[in-house]
Amino acid sequence: MSDSAINSTVSVWESSFVISGLNIAKTVDCAIAAKTASSFDDVMVAKDIRYACSEPCQESIREDTAAHGLNRVVVAFCSPRLH
Repeated sequence: MSDSAINSTVSVWESSFVISGLNIAKTVDCAIAAKTASSFDDVMVAKDIRYACSEPCQESIREDTAAHGLNRVVVAFCSPRLH
């Protein structure tokens, strides 16, 4: 089944989590990226999160996914090679 066929029959609710660690924040304005993502019609949750590699932040993403019935999650963060 093609993506267009799936998208025509299934509601897509996604979230965007922009991780604002020190590395990515040097080149990306994470607050603006999250605000821009929140303006898209199918985005239910958009957050600028600091250090999402930590367990409490990962738990927060899991909670938001369950609470909002999300079926897609987009996460933007720096490369693990930097750590």
